[in-house]
Amino acid sequence: MMTSQLADNRDDMRLLKLSRGVLEVEQFARRVITYTAKAQTLAGITNRRDKLDQRANELRSNILAIAKNPAAAPQRAKWTRQLDDFTSEGNKLGAQLADLEAKRLDQRIELENLLQELEITPPAPKASRP
Repeated sequence: MMTSQLADNRDDMRLLKLSRGVLEVEQFARRVITYTAKAQTLAGITNRRDKLDQRANELRSNILAIAKNPAAAPQRAKWTRQLDDFTSEGNKLGAQLADLEAKRLDQRIELENLLQELEITPPAPKASRP
């Protein structure tokens, strides 16, 4: 997500001429636009992947805890299926994160190239009135 904030500063003035009590000044307008990029998508996917990893680690430790108990075979099978589901979903999220990171890097390089070509020229001064 991209947000922007606009600020106008019209306080810059320069004295051009002082003649017979009349001040002739030139006023400058400065406009500043600040762009802020937010990577909420990546953070959300990373959080989901981290939670899945945590749950998968808990399941692994639970499976190891009941590994020697023959009566716990149905529970072990259930947890193993859940672990497989968590692992496959985590792999999908990891692939999605890698794809988004690659796109982000491509866009960043493109933006840097555009900024290198950016040329800012001030507007032509207005003709002064006699």
